[in-house]
Amino acid sequence: MLQQTRVDQVIPYYRRFIRELPSLKRLAGAAFSRVIKLWEGLGYYHRAKHLHETAKILAKARRVDLETLRSCPGIGSYTLAAVSSIVWNEPLAVVDGNVKRVIARLFAIKDDIGRPAVQDRIREIAAQLLYRKASGNWNQAVMELGATVCVPRNPACGCCPLQSGCKAFRSGDPENYPVKSKKPPRPHREMAAAVIQNDRNEFLILRRPDRGLLPNLWEFPNFEIGGARDPAHELRRALFAQMNLRIRVGKKIAAAEHAYTHFSVTMHAFHCRSPRDELKLNHSQTYRWVKPAAFQRYPFPKVHKIIAQAV
Repeated sequence: MLQQTRVDQVIPYYRRFIRELPSLKRLAGAAFSRVIKLWEGLGYYHRAKHLHETAKILAKARRVDLETLRSCPGIGSYTLAAVSSIVWNEPLAVVDGNVKRVIARLFAIKDDIGRPAVQDRIREIAAQLLYRKASGNWNQAVMELGATVCVPRNPACGCCPLQSGCKAFRSGDPENYPVKSKKPPRPHREMAAAVIQNDRNEFLILRRPDRGLLPNLWEFPNFEIGGARDPAHELRRALFAQMNLRIRVGKKIAAAEHAYTHFSVTMHAFHCRSPRDELKLNHSQTYRWVKPAAFQRYPFPKVHKIIAQAV
């Protein structure tokens, strides 16, 4: 959960997750739909899929060691070092965003931290600094230092135990480190969602594929509309072309915005009516007609959860 997510955001999810699935055996035996629902809102949903798959592997393993972990899905160098150093005191240095910032400031690294060569250099330094007699404690201490003291903005240099040896502090402006190249503007997408109601007061939702963006989450049918002047027309055209479904588009009921890693989106949701329940999808995708009271049983991406609450 802590990969690419802050601790303060994770805590309530973690507590709920552990309360529902308190052991490796319970997690391995749980349906994935339950796991992804508990993960709803944390983002980066491939992590939940990897966690579930890894739990199944470890629950069947006769012996869990470094090589077993290394073979599990989603276990990269960061997670491998964190788990193995804390559990078995393996002499592997953790290098996350906090550790990178601490090292970049400590040594006043002037090169772009996003460059692979600089990443390799930081990993080498982290390995050299590692206190091998208590590698788990050391890794946690350096991560905590970056998370609470050596923070990106207004670092608390006055109480930092590394202040005397920190080259960035001596430079007079530690916030100049780490050096990062300016990112290009994040592309923005305008999209429209069809909140389709049938004659039984049920609404159409689709499950996304198990690979790619937002795997296995449920959503209302939606399409990119760009700068279309008539979103309703675009919805009607797309739904007929892709689902063989004719609809009547009503009023706009919600607009939701969200920023993903590589793009941001504004989703305009329209209430629609369709007397037909039979769809003919051009691709293999699961769909259901459900009543609003049942929405809470389905994991939705953030923008679609906002839409569901507006129905």
